[in-house]
Amino acid sequence: MASPEILAVLADEIDSARAPMAAALADLAMAEDTVARTEAAERYLEEMRRIGAAAEILGLEGVAGIYAVIERNIHVLLDHPEIASNVEKFCECLPQLLCNYLATPRDLVAAHALAFAFTDARCPAPISTDLADALQAMLLDVSLEEGADRGPARATEATSADVALDIPSDVNPALVEALLAEGPVQVQHYSATLQRVIHGEADVETLNEARRVIHAIKGAANTVGVRGVANMSHHLEDILEAMAQNALRPEKQLSKLLLDAADCLEMMFETLIEGKAPPPQALSVLQQILACANRMDQGEFNFVQALDDTHAPLLIAAETAPVAATVSLTPKLRVATSTIDGMLRLSGEMTISRAHIQERLNQALRQLHDLRENHA
Repeated sequence: MASPEILAVLADEIDSARAPMAAALADLAMAEDTVARTEAAERYLEEMRRIGAAAEILGLEGVAGIYAVIERNIHVLLDHPEIASNVEKFCECLPQLLCNYLATPRDLVAAHALAFAFTDARCPAPISTDLADALQAMLLDVSLEEGADRGPARATEATSADVALDIPSDVNPALVEALLAEGPVQVQHYSATLQRVIHGEADVETLNEARRVIHAIKGAANTVGVRGVANMSHHLEDILEAMAQNALRPEKQLSKLLLDAADCLEMMFETLIEGKAPPPQALSVLQQILACANRMDQGEFNFVQALDDTHAPLLIAAETAPVAATVSLTPKLRVATSTIDGMLRLSGEMTISRAHIQERLNQALRQLHDLRENHA
């Protein structure tokens, strides 16, 4: 049974796979021989294979069915390379259709657009409308956690327990170490990215980048069980997502709040790493974040403006913004020597394994080439 968080993670995986998939399609369209075409097709299918396998594990039979249709089209394309250039542009829209569906898995419009995309005559192996209907039914027949369509009601009042920084005693030490090593760097990245949005130097993709960073922090904090970091990140992510979906950037007051949240997150990590006192403003900042997120849940956006607004950048006034909101933060990264040694060892092993795998793949491709020639 899937949850909105898990579906969002899968959507992020698809989003991150766009670039390598597009590159593989471009190589497939320009390939001049069977070996090059096969190699490019395999790269594309490898990205889709991960997505299809994850969907199958989550019980998303519709998405797994979509992967099967894609695989069939790619294999047909290998036998008809003359139509590759036409398929390239068509396939570029598939990741977005998948992400739209995962955002609203029970939405008929999103499911219909994804299923019936393969009835397009530009497909190497178009499917019938009957099969598209069956795919659409599979996409809509998805088991979601109770309340997954809307999610639980957001709290209206923050409590001291919501900003607690206790680490459970039974958590895996490696997970804690990873959180404390990566968290401060991610907070710095979020702060720098948000500054670009505030100063009018960014677009919706930059907002999505800030959201993805906060999403990563939230996921790691939830895994370890640090409620304060997880709660702050969770509601902060929702605000960023709402702004990105509506192509908006924050006004002065919200800009200050979002940067205050970055400052608070950095201090939380300092507490976890160095044993410093918890940030005294954490409860107040979380309460303001909650209030803002609840207003957005109700459709109120009077404290933001369009990203493409022609007005001057939204600079934060010095008298209202603390120094920490306008100065780049420099987190401290502490990594145990044993961890570095282990990473270097694994890196060496992976390099050797990759060379072996690449050689086996080359042998397989050569054998496939020989088989095709013998068959001809």
